[in-house]
Amino acid sequence: CGKRDPGFVSYNIGIFICEVCAIIHGKLGVSVSKVKQLGIDIFEQSQIDRLSQVGNIKAKAKYEEFVPNCYRIPNFKDNSILIEQWIRAKYLQQKFVCKNSWSNNAHFCFTGQISGFLLKLDKTRNRYKSRLFVLDESKNSLTYYVHEDKMPKAVMKLTDLSVSFGPQKLMPKQNAMQLTHFNENAKFVHYFLCHESAEIIVNWYNEIRCSKFQCLKKQFPDVFENDLLRCLPKDFIKEGWLWKTGPRVTDRFRKRWFTLDQRILIYHDNPLDTIPKGYVFIGQASDRYRVCSGALLRIRDQGFTFTLETPSRIYNFSAEREIERSEWINVIGDIINTPLTAYDYAILKRIQSRKSKKL
Repeated sequence: CGKRDPGFVSYNIGIFICEVCAIIHGKLGVSVSKVKQLGIDIFEQSQIDRLSQVGNIKAKAKYEEFVPNCYRIPNFKDNSILIEQWIRAKYLQQKFVCKNSWSNNAHFCFTGQISGFLLKLDKTRNRYKSRLFVLDESKNSLTYYVHEDKMPKAVMKLTDLSVSFGPQKLMPKQNAMQLTHFNENAKFVHYFLCHESAEIIVNWYNEIRCSKFQCLKKQFPDVFENDLLRCLPKDFIKEGWLWKTGPRVTDRFRKRWFTLDQRILIYHDNPLDTIPKGYVFIGQASDRYRVCSGALLRIRDQGFTFTLETPSRIYNFSAEREIERSEWINVIGDIINTPLTAYDYAILKRIQSRKSKKL
């Protein structure tokens, strides 16, 4: 997982692991992984020799040889469900080990087609209801049905889809993810999904990521793969409550739930709203985007106010604490200082087209 100074080992696999990973390895059973703690447990010479002969680098080369580049490999800071399912896929199921002559296909563990029932939170935010979802990479689509034998409720382009695994607001649901669809009207719609099986929900999550990647390669054939990989959804950069004013100087601050999803800052009345109140595209510094502490346009400072300047409007926000304001300024500043990708430009073009039609 990348954590420094691991205090445990799996001596039969021949690797050094942290405490969190050691607990997960213990769940796999001794037929898969045998765990001991450094400095506490006694080691036989054969176990020491095994650790010396293998080690993390050699084990990584073996067990991760055929991990698709679009597959999300979690680190120690990531969601615990993602970490456990990664360890199970890697050592228990050995999904990425060469076993057959066809295993050198980098897309071998993802078919580009998957269907099944997921639990979707309804608009009242009171109940999760079982809905059929069908992913088809060849059609660049994720479709969901309320009734299997009727027309689909929604058809979403994979290239217009963002997915975040296990956002805190969905607790106590752990095996959960949020889909955000940027639809043909340049508006965002959220879908909150979960499943009783951690393996199934993680499989869906990675299927969406990898299928989107394949579709992006077709949409942007001249863009390097590494640049397209950076466009894949991971987790929200930041979420939380902020106060926001309207466009007029006389508008008062109103409390909104904000989600920073790549370059899109989306705001809502409530964390689990399916339809946002609005959003802001965050461009790059060279296009006159800037974020700074304090208020502009004669807006009364709320105490922890900060300002986002865009070419078309100045946005005034206020946080509850100084540390939260600093975090928001830092993450937005990092985005502004990052050049736009071809994918970003495509999103921006659609947003600008929608605005021009409204004028």
